Formats: sequence, C-alpha cells, structure tokens
Amino acid sequence: MTAEHADDQHTVLAAAKEDHESVITLIRDLVAIPSRGGIDPYDPVLDHLGGWLARHGLSVTRLRDAAGATVGVTCEVRGLNPGPRWVFNACLDTAPFGDEHAWTHPPTSAVVHEGAPRQTRRDRHQRRPRVLRHP
Repeated sequence: MTAEHADDQHTVLAAAKEDHESVITLIRDLVAIPSRGGIDPYDPVLDHLGGWLARHGLSVTRLRDAAGATVGVTCEVRGLNPGPRWVFNACLDTAPFGDEHAWTHPPTSAVVHEGAPRQTRRDRHQRRPRVLRHP
C-alpha cells in the first residue's frame, strides 16, 4: 500500500466516523416514515432521502413514472480519478406490517438497540440492497 493510498483510506474513514450520527438519524427517520409498498405514498420517504443527500452535497435526480409520480432517486458521487462505476441499488419501501402484535416494537418506532437501528419484526422478509460494479 502506498502512502498516498493510506492517506486516502484515513480520510475516508475519518469522514465516515464524522458522519456516523447523521447516517443513524437518517435511518431512524426513514424507518419512522410509513412506506409500505402499495399502501403508503412514496413521496415522504423519497423527499426525506433526497433532502438528506442534497444537504450532504450530492445532486439528486428524481426518477418519475409515465404519470409523473416520483418512483426513485439517484445521485452521483464523482471521484478524483477515473475508475469503475459502482451502483448501490436498494428499495426504500417496506413490506406490509402484518400482525403488529408480533413486533417487539411498533414497526415505525425506529428503536435503536446497542447503538444501531435494528429490525424488530420476527419474520424478516426484507429485500437486500445490491451493489453493482461497471468497468
């Protein structure tokens, strides 16, 4: 590892640690916004995420369906050097809550356990985020 690469890693790690609380707050805020697919409107959760990204200096583009409704957001993080493109693809909606009595905490309570938000539903059938690389 070169000294320059080590400095870059240190800078990225320091930035991640500095922004840790903001990310935890974002996650809690998103969990607290009802976003059940096909039940709740998507705009509140997309507006919140778009605002957070914009406050962090990222240019946000809204993806719209044929009727003009917002169905997603994108942003681009440009590096200083040319390289591959990475795409983080994740859904922001959730499954219906089902039997809310089966939850340890209400599904939109955003309980923080041992320093991190956690899923508290007994049967966790959530879609997982995907990271894709393009040369």
